Amino acid sequence: MKNLGQLLEPTFYILSVIFLIAGLVVGYPGGFLYFILVKLLYAVLVSIVIHGWKAKESVLVESEENKWIVNINGIPIIDNTHALKNLHFNSEKEMSRKYFILLLPKLILSVLLLTVTVITLYQQPLAITFDSVIGVLMSLYLTYKTLECYRLFSGLSDGKWHINSYSLGDRIYYSAFVKNRGQYTTFLNKVFS
Repeated sequence: MKNLGQLLEPTFYILSVIFLIAGLVVGYPGGFLYFILVKLLYAVLVSIVIHGWKAKESVLVESEENKWIVNINGIPIIDNTHALKNLHFNSEKEMSRKYFILLLPKLILSVLLLTVTVITLYQQPLAITFDSVIGVLMSLYLTYKTLECYRLFSGLSDGKWHINSYSLGDRIYYSAFVKNRGQYTTFLNKVFS
């Protein structure tokens, strides 16, 4: 069953992009802006911030190497990429503070885009049309994403995460995990989702 989810993930991603473009066309730009600002621009900015922390040596960054082999006209092209996997901090307090810094802009953007979509929906005439159905679905999608971000954000102060500590040399590092459907996922992965 896990393999089925991995196979269908690109399909759901493409369908969600089509849905967001449809929302943009009928006058609900909130979902499309969420995709551009949060899924693309925010992810790049978070990576830049993490790289700055890594340069200051205040964070230990765990990454994984992905090797891609693609055949173009029979010529194999090999590409190695590194993906962020987890962050390890010097203290639990620092970990909480830095995840707060990472999540606050995402929460603010989500709330603003949800507000814009709801205001746009409110200004439409009360009739069941294709446009209003897209507007309601867009509002539900943005509400879900905002609540998901808020749960992560509130989990920082409530301690609703699992902390793993280990020593490397003479230092102790802390990393955060959340339980998701019976499995542990890195907190950084949830920040990007």
